[in-house]
Amino acid sequence: MTIVVSVQCSEGIVLAADSAVAVIDNSEHETHGTSVWNHAKKLSHVGEYNIGTLSFGLGQIGQRNIQSLMYEFEVDKKCGCSGNTPVKVSKVAQELYKFLRVHYNAQYDNSKNRPPLGMIIAGYSKGSFEPEQYRFLIPHTASPVKIDFPNKVGIFFDGLPDAIYRLLNGIDYSLALALSEIDLNASQLDQLAQALNNMSRGPSTESIDEFVRICNGGPDLVTKLISWMNLMRFDAIRPGMPLQDGIDLAVWLIESTIGRYRFAHAYPFAGGPIDIAVITHAQYTWIQRKSWHGYEKRPI
Repeated sequence: MTIVVSVQCSEGIVLAADSAVAVIDNSEHETHGTSVWNHAKKLSHVGEYNIGTLSFGLGQIGQRNIQSLMYEFEVDKKCGCSGNTPVKVSKVAQELYKFLRVHYNAQYDNSKNRPPLGMIIAGYSKGSFEPEQYRFLIPHTASPVKIDFPNKVGIFFDGLPDAIYRLLNGIDYSLALALSEIDLNASQLDQLAQALNNMSRGPSTESIDEFVRICNGGPDLVTKLISWMNLMRFDAIRPGMPLQDGIDLAVWLIESTIGRYRFAHAYPFAGGPIDIAVITHAQYTWIQRKSWHGYEKRPI
């Protein structure tokens, strides 16, 4: 289990991830339950390029964890950037997708259980001042999909998103369950889905007048629902936000998710040290990165 966050500011991109990884053993012969480790590496630097990746979902393929596969991807120069070819974020995303898909299919092609493996690839193509981010989710996406932000700034998060959804949007996946109790026709469902995907990122309109308008204005169900969500949500990032504030924002969102799974869930599916990196057009910089260390005897 995972929470990963990408914050794209005017100055650059902040990538951050927790360190918890869970293995749930539901084998036919024996059930060992759930194991959670707090030292998984989900944030990776691709070679010497101004490109980083965040992994979420599946923590390992067969006997190898995702960080091990990232090492191989770099060493075998499978990123399509060798020689005199200028590095492009889109090319790295495509090559990483193909590389991981081969390993994934070898393990899960004949399996009924096909757990998803997701990646976010973010950074700057050589010679470009334009940040780029891509996402794929094996086996559900056929290729990497570009992440576009209004005004070139925004927040993207994946893995265990419910806590962040509640913080930023006033909603989470439980809204979908609530909607299932309401009799909406196909046209209304399509309208709602499109509205959720295209909600504006302007300032929230938290005012008494807006509150009264929603309650008494008599709009149809879908319009009222969208109005409530726009009223509840707020923007945590706007153009001009300094990069340091982007770092603080990413850490806050991950810490909120860690707290949610520490205090309000049976298993701490998010946790451990937080890894943080900053990418600008000029360089990739580790801000905070866990490292191996020796045994530390704890007091009795």
